[in-house]
Amino acid sequence: MIGITIAAGLSLIISMVLMPPLIKLLYRFKFGQEVRDDGPEGHKTKQGTPTMGGIVIILGAVVGYFGSHLLLWAIQPAASGPTASGLLVMFLFVGMGCVGFLDDFIKIYKRRSLGLRSGAKMVGQAVIGVGFAYGVTQFPNGYGYTPAAPSCRSSATSDRR
Repeated sequence: MIGITIAAGLSLIISMVLMPPLIKLLYRFKFGQEVRDDGPEGHKTKQGTPTMGGIVIILGAVVGYFGSHLLLWAIQPAASGPTASGLLVMFLFVGMGCVGFLDDFIKIYKRRSLGLRSGAKMVGQAVIGVGFAYGVTQFPNGYGYTPAAPSCRSSATSDRR
């Protein structure tokens, strides 16, 4: 539980410290949203709003996860390292973030409001999802349970009812 709290705190601090400079940098390089001309008039105010802030959030989460494990290991060398479940969740988070980054990058590079086509976005998300689904059926722990296996505790508590 303390590891989760440390990871969340590190992630929050990294995101709060790095987001303002990133926004300034994105404004300077004019990495902002394009708004369609045929859209509602109120959307015109969004023109130029920086996009790709998810980079900092994903970076914060990854550094928070590994940083908390490193900190706990420094305090208590016998502490367990990153788990297969945690690494799989990081893979899913970063993978979906990469699809989102590619979508935003195409919008900025081509200077249009359309990024990835819906089919390409679905394929990217499906590849990441299938990789995650396959991963959770692998990597058994010391008890022989994979990340996708039903929890022993949930079945034991349901038997008591």
